[in-house]
Formats: sequence, structure tokens, C-alpha cells
Amino acid sequence: MPNPPRDHYADTGDTMIVRLGMAPRRAGSGFEEFQSHWRSQHADVASRLPGLRRYVQFPAILTDGRPLLPYPGFDACSALVFDSVDEMDASFSSDIFRDTVQADERAFVDKTRFCGVLGEQHLIEGTSWPATGRIVLMTLWRTAPGGRRDDLLRTLSEGSSAAAERTTEHLQIVADPAAHDGRFPAACDAVDVRGYVSVDDALADLRSSANDEWERLLAESGHAVGRHIARPVDVPVPNH
Repeated sequence: MPNPPRDHYADTGDTMIVRLGMAPRRAGSGFEEFQSHWRSQHADVASRLPGLRRYVQFPAILTDGRPLLPYPGFDACSALVFDSVDEMDASFSSDIFRDTVQADERAFVDKTRFCGVLGEQHLIEGTSWPATGRIVLMTLWRTAPGGRRDDLLRTLSEGSSAAAERTTEHLQIVADPAAHDGRFPAACDAVDVRGYVSVDDALADLRSSANDEWERLLAESGHAVGRHIARPVDVPVPNH
């Protein structure tokens, strides 16, 4: 499957690889217990991966101890940024990953159900990931049966701003089939990431008539396979 034409997105000059990983919590663990471990002990060990440039966690917004939106099938959702695919592979072959990170993962997530997206981030509005303290609304988009991946990516890149009136930041991660080859299947073709000041703003955009019209247009070529609302945490990386 070919990569999307470059003219779908503005060229930011940033060719770093983004690994957006997602996995459910271990059976028997509650949402709050899971988030507490992930944001403290696991953040400390994972941030020490060699070659890691940036590490952002996206813990779900909880209401009465449960995610605000319907459960998307994962609890851990984080972006690991590397200079290249080779740097990423070296990091996941390191002693730190095998001896420390993997051991901690077994304590709180079910990696047998891991999924993810490897690709580049494309900025649509703002300068980077939404900052710690913002609200993030993520939607995972996959090409519909009978649809064309290229049509989905074009609509995502060109038509989403009108449906994101209240955003402070807006970016998309487009899966790179070549990066996934020999690693793990892509969970979707693209992830739309919108930053907001408040949960109310995020929900207002999600429920707006403009978003309804945009998603009806997208339905001709793709469909949403998951939606996640979170408060991002930019984890300090000791090497940078």
C-alpha cells in the first residue's frame, strides 16, 4: 500500500518517527490503579529508553472512576518519538527495554492485545503536541471496505479544520506502511489529534453539526474505529 502523497500535508521539515502505542490494562486492575502505576513507576523506566526524543502519555479522562467516552479497547496510549526507525529499533532491542521496561509492562498491561501506529506527525494548527494540562481528543481512522486510503487521507488533511473550531492544537499521525513492515500491523491509517482548553470544548466540537457533516463526508472513504479523550502528560526524558 503506497504512502500518502506529500502534498496532502504541509511539510514541517520534521521527519522523526512517532510510535503511538496502545494496550489494555491487565485483567483485574481498575482504571485509577492502572493510571497511577503508568504515570509514575512506568513513566520513570520508559523515559530512560536510549534514543528517545519525546514521551507523551495520554491517560483517559475519568468520570466516577471510568473513562468519559465509551471504552476504545485500550488504556495505555502514549507517543514515543525517535529520530528514525533505526533509532527506534535499536531502543527496543536495548537492555533497558528487555530487562526493565518489559518487566514493568507485564505488571500492569496486556501486551498480547497491543496495537499501534508508526508514522510522521503532520501539524495542522499549533506548533506541537498539546501541552500538559490541555485536553486531547483522538480519533482513529481506518479506510472503509471499498474505500481508498488516499481519499481518506486527503479528506482528513484538507477538511478537518472546520470541524475543529475550538482547538488550540491540531495534528494528525499518518501510518507509514514501510515502517510497519516486519514490525506490527497498523491499528489504523491515521489518527486525528485535537487539543482543547477544556473537556466541554472538546465535547462541543465532537457533537457539533460541522463535525457531523465532516464525518459523513469521511464515511465515503473511511470510518472511526476508536475515540479517546485524555489529559496529556509530557514525561521528562533524561537524555534530553
